[in-house]
Amino acid sequence: MSANVQLPEHLIHIARNQAEQRGLSVDEWIAIAVADHLTGTEAAEEFFRNRAAGARRGALREALDAVPDNPPDPGDEL
Repeated sequence: MSANVQLPEHLIHIARNQAEQRGLSVDEWIAIAVADHLTGTEAAEEFFRNRAAGARRGALREALDAVPDNPPDPGDEL
């Protein structure tokens, strides 16, 4: 499958330079960059999905309730 993608000129320039440095075509370099991004995104989604699965209702409220109700330090006021 093939797709035409519109990219800003400055990104094409950067991609072309990096592809040349690695001995790749621009198409190959872009495919690798997209695959790396998707892999990273999927890994992040899985991490947060696993963290959420172990969450306990009320845990955030309990943690916040344990924080002392002190006035802000000088300079930290809103």
